[in-house]
Amino acid sequence: MMNRIGKKSEDDAGEVSYRLDGTDQTFQIQARAGKSANPIAGLFGSAVTTTYVKFDGLATKDVSRGTTVDIGFRNSRSVVWILAGDESRGYWTSRSPPVAWMNSMLDVIGKKRLKQICMPGSHDAGMDRIDGSTIGVNEKNTKTQRLNIYDQLKMGSRYFDIRPVLGNGGRFLTGHYSNVAGVGFGGNGISIDDMIAQVNSFTADNPELVILYLSHSLDTDNGYKELTNPQWNSLMDKLEGLNHRYTGKLTSSNTKLTDLPVNEFIGNGQACVLVVIERSQAAPRPDRGMFGDDFFPRYDDYSNTDDSNRMGDDQIAKLKANKRSPDDNFHVLSWTLTLSVTGTIFSNDQNSIERYALDYGYDPLFYKAFPSFTKQSYPQVLYMDYLSIGGKKDNGVDQPANEVLALAIATNLRAA
Repeated sequence: MMNRIGKKSEDDAGEVSYRLDGTDQTFQIQARAGKSANPIAGLFGSAVTTTYVKFDGLATKDVSRGTTVDIGFRNSRSVVWILAGDESRGYWTSRSPPVAWMNSMLDVIGKKRLKQICMPGSHDAGMDRIDGSTIGVNEKNTKTQRLNIYDQLKMGSRYFDIRPVLGNGGRFLTGHYSNVAGVGFGGNGISIDDMIAQVNSFTADNPELVILYLSHSLDTDNGYKELTNPQWNSLMDKLEGLNHRYTGKLTSSNTKLTDLPVNEFIGNGQACVLVVIERSQAAPRPDRGMFGDDFFPRYDDYSNTDDSNRMGDDQIAKLKANKRSPDDNFHVLSWTLTLSVTGTIFSNDQNSIERYALDYGYDPLFYKAFPSFTKQSYPQVLYMDYLSIGGKKDNGVDQPANEVLALAIATNLRAA
């Protein structure tokens, strides 16, 4: 229905009923459009549209039978709702999957190797705010997350891209820097101290595996060079403040962390933190839970485009070429869009990392990427900007949603 100025709105409605194949369990998807309760908006024929799931013949672990759940409406975008599980194991929905989701499904993933499971991941995880920057930097072209690391953990993220910088007068911070037309460009995020505190706060209550992957180090106080060996040693001293670091003994120099089963990390009911340092100039400290990237072979190659179709096609092609079986290397599906040089310089509300992540990158993860996953070929990390933002709109603002976590759970169940 299209409402016109001066015309009276009429209610529209639609329902589709589903039955899970081979069972008597049913649910219904409902769409509703009605006249706005706002008298000013109603004068101009504005309608309120929303979508519901009615659990008329189905109960899940997070929703009881007979419940009707409002899953919202996003104009000109997909409404995402996920049901994952099976009749014997029970079902979760994307409404409220468990916070400690890895521990809750150890019967499914516990014996699988790390390179055989799927998890949400956070690109430039420490950049939920800007704390010092170069000229021309603002939240539109540098901020990559809305949630802090603790809340990203609560929303299911288990793989964190941490880019350590030394800045603001000798403080260890997270950062997001790049080379734009031959000039260093970027900003600082939260401090490493804050990162440690947030991870420790989460692992104190949740027996989950957390992977911190450190790369792209910079000394922004002294010419934007990589951290030196003494600086890395000072940073690793600080990282020893992380609780529950993995210090298990690898059986040989050929053993990789990604070859170990999930139970090795969290099968004892305790949390575990893996710290991996890429291209470090300092000697790793595996006996103290800090490993070089040679212990963590992975495939991660971003698409470097602001076109969502090109990015999606590129990432799916790389997945099919490099993750042909669960035994292939740990694979990061880099589902991120990169602002062009022009877009970076002239960033605004319509041309920002947030807008590209939510309005162009988010939905294709569900309708384009997921259908390409198979029992043999699927990514280990669903790697995103503005992770778990993209749910029900509230006054025009996307709210946190569990949809990416539910997609990872569904991928693990499919692989099982």
